[in-house]
Amino acid sequence: MSYSSAFFGKEPNKLVYDDIANYFQTPQPESDKIEFKAYVSLGKNSPTEREDGIIRTLCAMLNSSGGIIIWGAPSQSESGAGDKFFGDLTPLPESIGKDRFQNRISDLITPTPHRIQMIELQGPTGYVYLFDVEQSPYSPHQYRNTYFMRIDGQTRAAPHHYIEALFRRVTYPNLEGYLKFDTRQPYGDSDPMLEITIMIFNLSKLQNEYDLGFRLIADPGMFPDREVSSATELILNGGGLRCSLAREILYYNEPFVRTVFLHLPYSQMRGSGNAIRFQLYFAGKQSPLKVSSYRLSTDIINNNIYIRNEHREENLLISEQGDQNLSEIQRVNVLLGRQ
Repeated sequence: MSYSSAFFGKEPNKLVYDDIANYFQTPQPESDKIEFKAYVSLGKNSPTEREDGIIRTLCAMLNSSGGIIIWGAPSQSESGAGDKFFGDLTPLPESIGKDRFQNRISDLITPTPHRIQMIELQGPTGYVYLFDVEQSPYSPHQYRNTYFMRIDGQTRAAPHHYIEALFRRVTYPNLEGYLKFDTRQPYGDSDPMLEITIMIFNLSKLQNEYDLGFRLIADPGMFPDREVSSATELILNGGGLRCSLAREILYYNEPFVRTVFLHLPYSQMRGSGNAIRFQLYFAGKQSPLKVSSYRLSTDIINNNIYIRNEHREENLLISEQGDQNLSEIQRVNVLLGRQ
């Protein structure tokens, strides 16, 4: 469950500007899990310095237990509630550009952080930003060559013993897998066909992965059957495809790429309402199993397939799938069909 759900009762992508405004109608305290940043146009800090303050706090949350940052929160000096914040928001007058800001996060925090959701909320007089941060399995992270942590509701440089403890944790390469879809012109009266490019990256700069394998499931659709004589080859069987050894060593910045084709029989497509679902499972010798899921809404016109919409949920650990409110024992019982 995200921190947004815990604080606001909604996932980050469901939040609206009024949710944040209403939150501060009562005094709200900061903690290790939530940080409020007001935007004040006056003062000595430049726009770049303000952004750097946000990124430094993101780094600290990645190294701690995660949390939320609200940029555009009420100003503490105007709250009149001691250490608590309430009142009117202080929105940024202009959009900072999500893509540009996320690139700055990637440039300033090493190793490259993941699982930071940045939400831009537009109000009547400007923009408020919410950052929902999960604790990173790839910590410790540095901001401008310094490690930071959250303690007593503050962002502070982390002491040596804290960083040493983080380094001693069990770590594993950070793999990410994606599917890219392209339509293909069918031959004559043959079924529509989809070209699928499988791309798997190792995003850990100093940690190689070994014995990469993956499995791709499509519903509906048919991969052409093919006999294989080596574990390194693709095994295609109906709507499933697997490769037990796609790459012996997966280096940083040298992705595994493979293109395959999926035939889409008309009878199956009609039965699914022209929707196609995909699940890409992937893992290596050291990394845990992850899955990227896709749902394509399509149209078929004159034997050609057209993609109208693509819904994606990418790079989830298997433990993150399903109902996150269930315990591990409850999940096992669901799989076993037990009450």
